[in-house]
Amino acid sequence: MKNLRNFRKYLGLFSGCLLAATGIALFLRPANIFAGGIPGIAIILINVIGETYSQYLGFIVFGLQIIFIIIQLIFGGRMRMLKGMLTAFTMSSLIQIITYLTLDVIISDNALLMALTGAALMGGGIGVVLDSGFNFAGTVGVAELISKKLNISPGKILIYFESVFLVAGTFFIGIEKALISVLAIFVVGQAINYVTFGMSHYKNLMIISPNTIEIRESLEKDVSHHMSIIKTEPLSLHEPQEILMVLIRHDLLRRVQDIIRSVDPEAMIIAFDVDNMIGGKQK
Repeated sequence: MKNLRNFRKYLGLFSGCLLAATGIALFLRPANIFAGGIPGIAIILINVIGETYSQYLGFIVFGLQIIFIIIQLIFGGRMRMLKGMLTAFTMSSLIQIITYLTLDVIISDNALLMALTGAALMGGGIGVVLDSGFNFAGTVGVAELISKKLNISPGKILIYFESVFLVAGTFFIGIEKALISVLAIFVVGQAINYVTFGMSHYKNLMIISPNTIEIRESLEKDVSHHMSIIKTEPLSLHEPQEILMVLIRHDLLRRVQDIIRSVDPEAMIIAFDVDNMIGGKQK
């Protein structure tokens, strides 16, 4: 059973990276579109150093990922680094292979069509990777580190990153491609959210475990302070039980699951979509 779960997990990693790499190498690279993240930075960098380096897109992506990984190793965030490095190697290798095989292939001269298709594939692939339990140790990882220091959501930090790179890249890819890139970034984000978390922005988790206190303390350090413990009445001969209820942003679901499993691998986690939240403040 465990071997089957591991097989599905690594199959998800490979298929997600393949999907994203196809979108990047076959659609975004030929269209010269910045769709965010390290692949987008690599495409802008190619415009700076020369189009002849386009054939080395995968190597450039991997080099940039190593730089971001080193930054995270220096300033923290070591917990998920191994998975991030595995994702980085798999993704960049597939980008390089597809780039090499399709270097002279141009599917369409319509930049908008190429951008939207590439962005949908890239976002969908990233979503599959995240849903398989892996993570990306690139701009997202650095954004998470900065968010802890400044107490700002990593999503906002990531938007600032993307904005800076896109504005700088406008001088190299042109205003028209930059405007299309804005749409591509939006499509990537929506595709990631849809594949990984559905359409809801918040999740309400009910955690059933004999270690609710330890789980709460671990979550308070890293994720959320919006938690309550519900005490249940005993039924028949059963002992009273405590249920931990946690409200989180949807993008934190995978991290919360990892934290809970590290404390109690047998904990039962029940997740509900929260479609509307009135009041309160989420970081």
